[in-house]
Amino acid sequence: MLRTLRRQPKWMLLILGGVVLVSIKRIFTDFNIDCEYAIALSYRMVKGDHMIAQMWEPHQTSAFLNAFFIAIYLFLTGTTTGIALYLNAVGLVVKLGVAYLFYRTFRRFCNKNILFLMLAFFLTVNAKESIILEFSNMMIYFSILLLCALLMHFQTQQRRPLFLVLAAVCFCLEVLSYPSAIILFPMLLAVLYHYSGTKCRDIMLFTGICVLNGGIFLGFLVIQTGWDRFLECVQFIVMGDNTHPIGGFTEKFGVYIADLGAIVALFAMCALLSVLIIRLFFQKRVENPKACYVNAFFVLVLLENFLQALLDRREDIQMWRAGALYSAIYLPVLLLAYRLRKYCSKDQKMALQIGMAISIMGGIAALLLTNMPFITTL
Repeated sequence: MLRTLRRQPKWMLLILGGVVLVSIKRIFTDFNIDCEYAIALSYRMVKGDHMIAQMWEPHQTSAFLNAFFIAIYLFLTGTTTGIALYLNAVGLVVKLGVAYLFYRTFRRFCNKNILFLMLAFFLTVNAKESIILEFSNMMIYFSILLLCALLMHFQTQQRRPLFLVLAAVCFCLEVLSYPSAIILFPMLLAVLYHYSGTKCRDIMLFTGICVLNGGIFLGFLVIQTGWDRFLECVQFIVMGDNTHPIGGFTEKFGVYIADLGAIVALFAMCALLSVLIIRLFFQKRVENPKACYVNAFFVLVLLENFLQALLDRREDIQMWRAGALYSAIYLPVLLLAYRLRKYCSKDQKMALQIGMAISIMGGIAALLLTNMPFITTL
């Protein structure tokens, strides 16, 4: 293994070291109000509180995953001491599992350097700087698994519907994680219509599984609470929570514009540094300077990510927001991918277009309910 590592480029080893350090650090320091909220919500579910009737929190449908791991911890230890560290470690293990499935799916679409950068960024970026399995991270993970399942379905030419069934289940779990993700459903049907060789069968199967799972879940809630009580509680949940209003774009627009200005400043600085570094130190040793500028830009953004994650300045809200700027790398990645799509193979274009559709629609779904700034939502 050490011999394999020595053969890798130095920049790759530098990023790998950053990924390891940030991952270890997150287990022991990633504790914030959303982490506490997610643990309390799942703990209540384990202790017998019923959704809708007794749990009025807007994110209660996302509590099932942590509740499963909390139940295991309580069964084995009989105490809640250390449970936050345990859930952070579980969150890291789950993220590594998602990264492995992503690697297995995308190694046929990407060269190893691009795939390495993608995985490094995924492993070091967390929604709201928390690695625990709370609703934002769960939405991201199930979006990735949904994408992987759809691509595997199309790659196997629909011989067996297994991956389509898994895609439908992942979508249902994504909706449980973040209910506004339901807006992805028409887009997913359009994807199946465009790329599937058995359009009618796949659309009907995907829709049927989603409707069945949704019906079972809704029926379970109604049986627990009764229909009248269910409607009353849902009304109270929607009307009583003013921290996650639906819409409100007019009020948020000014904040989003300010965030975009800060993002442009960060990326301009990284772009300038990448040009200076390549021209001063590597100009005579590179055959394609433009490609090196792009690589250097993304490496610098990743290094800024590592630095901010290790410094951990969340007590100062302005420093926290400045530290989250790196997450907006999503924007130049989308623009660069769209610009270079003409060089992609047919399968690569398919993966790019489906991935962009899921990602953009997921971002819109998050904006519908979030009370977080634009940078965090990205």
